[in-house]
Amino acid sequence: MWIRSALLLVASLLPASAPPGAVAQQKKVDLIVAENSAHRLTLRSKGNALQTYHVALRTVPVGAKERVGDHKVPEGKYTIDEKKPASRFHLAFYVSYPNAADRARAKKMGVDPGGEIEIHGLEKK
Repeated sequence: MWIRSALLLVASLLPASAPPGAVAQQKKVDLIVAENSAHRLTLRSKGNALQTYHVALRTVPVGAKERVGDHKVPEGKYTIDEKKPASRFHLAFYVSYPNAADRARAKKMGVDPGGEIEIHGLEKK
């Protein structure tokens, strides 16, 4: 059974430079790098950093997501599957978790890896 993880990242808090989205709108973002320990999310294009954001992450439990319901943040390489238009959060996107490595690890552990993980901004008011 697929369930929605409560929170992956809360983006759009404190842009490190330029107004939010100003640089990213000029070039196509081809990679999003989330650094959990640094609470940093960087939008990249052709290897160049376009925009960096300070982000809030789920702080407990610690470690990479392993199974459905563990409330952990996935760690690995993922793609943005689609924008979630009807969301109570600003700019919600589905992430391609679980990837092949996540599914293999979960199978070895005999657990469901979960799914429907999102990156999103703050809750709309």
